Amino acid sequence: MRKHALVLLVIGTACLSPDRPTGVTSSPAPTLDQNTVDTDGLPDLIDNLMGVLILQGQARYRLHPVSPEPVPAPLRLDETVRRMVELTGDEGQASTFNVWHETHVLSALDRHLLPLLDGTRDRDALLDALLAALRDNPLPIERDGKQVSGEAELRDSLAEHIDALPQHLAEMKLLRVHS
Repeated sequence: MRKHALVLLVIGTACLSPDRPTGVTSSPAPTLDQNTVDTDGLPDLIDNLMGVLILQGQARYRLHPVSPEPVPAPLRLDETVRRMVELTGDEGQASTFNVWHETHVLSALDRHLLPLLDGTRDRDALLDALLAALRDNPLPIERDGKQVSGEAELRDSLAEHIDALPQHLAEMKLLRVHS
């Protein structure tokens, strides 16, 4: 397995052309036999391959590793993420960003919910705070394609949203990370 990956890496980097930024050449890929792989120039080939992949947007590089922490209970977002939501929330379309500097435009419900994720509220406290915020600024909440009506149905719908929050935050890469 390791030899095959090395052969593919060498073939892939040998196809890169310094005079073509896309890395595409008109010459056919070289054929290599498993016993003739020259590993002396391999670090340079890997650097070249990574450079092309990064420039094309096919790979990302960070100086410090990013690894998610286990989901804390209660949920806690980084302060910069929460503040960005608060700062842009009055504009109608709140947004925030993750550690990859990807911008996320938030739903009206998330605009109210994300600033509350400071680690001091459990599920029930989040639900109560969100209900209070929606009493002051009513939002149309839909469940199964229908408008939610009534306090009990609204509470159930918001509880479902809060329960799905860890997965939603992970998809947006907004959970707190350490480096």
